[in-house]
Amino acid sequence: MPVEIVKKMCQVLKAVPGLLYIVRESRKRLLSGPLWLIWRRCLIRYSMGMSLSKFVARFLCAGDIVFDVGANNGNVALLLASCVGKSGHVCAFEPNPDCFSKLEQIAKIAYYRNLRVYPFALSDISGTLTMMIDLREGSGASTVVAESAERESMWHKARYSKTLVTAITLDAFCETSGYVPTFLKIDVEGAEEMVIRGGQGIIARYQPIIWFECWCGLESGKQINLRLGHFKQLSDLGYSFFLATIFKFDGTWIYEGNQINPLQLLPFDPQMLECLPPMGSDILAVTNKHIDRLQNYGLISELDAKSHILKFTRSAR
Repeated sequence: MPVEIVKKMCQVLKAVPGLLYIVRESRKRLLSGPLWLIWRRCLIRYSMGMSLSKFVARFLCAGDIVFDVGANNGNVALLLASCVGKSGHVCAFEPNPDCFSKLEQIAKIAYYRNLRVYPFALSDISGTLTMMIDLREGSGASTVVAESAERESMWHKARYSKTLVTAITLDAFCETSGYVPTFLKIDVEGAEEMVIRGGQGIIARYQPIIWFECWCGLESGKQINLRLGHFKQLSDLGYSFFLATIFKFDGTWIYEGNQINPLQLLPFDPQMLECLPPMGSDILAVTNKHIDRLQNYGLISELDAKSHILKFTRSAR
């Protein structure tokens, strides 16, 4: 399509209030429903590296029950709802009031009516927590962990306001709702340990696959994230770990096509946490019952995470 035509189309969209929003929402609904099989094939075949989108499109099945913990504006929750189809369910949790209103809108446009949203923080207690709301436009660094807010303020000059939010444990929610996750996605800005601790009963019994964001590594010889106890908690429950994606490494943001971002899941030893440079990554945690399926799908690399990162570090020098 000629550049001039594209420019004119963009000008028209900008000139008509609300039209761009309508186009975006219509696109989301089409891709999440009528065009989902095409979009799924694109995510699997043409993604440049491992990502949450690529993994769930490849691995989740119709009928799965997914918990999206830290759902933010709901775009990932919409993708998850497509992956599990009309026979599955997605429970999306987002305590930030501003993000939750967007999440509610996403649930309304979902093609499959299988997305349920909750204004709760999953934690290790049921009650009330203080949440630091990230005031930067478009940022998703709101957190209930004061240390994470301090780190974000220092690294990226974040500004926060405080509000009280409702918290519930994963165990309590599953008991009252009747939903039990087969896949658990956690992106809670440093509160992962709290989420896992509050769900140890459900996790021990049902062994869901767990995908979680992890900020880790050393800065001036000190751990940048002291709340990494969930690695031991999950190890004690029989979980193994894989490095799935790297999105920041030693001060540099990493994009999907970057050579350090893995093409497959890399076996990850949590002891590496004691020697890594500052790193933002996604970790997959699974028990033995899922390993064969991951291998059959060709998702596990023969190279481990340590060898991969050292190779990148040497080439970067």
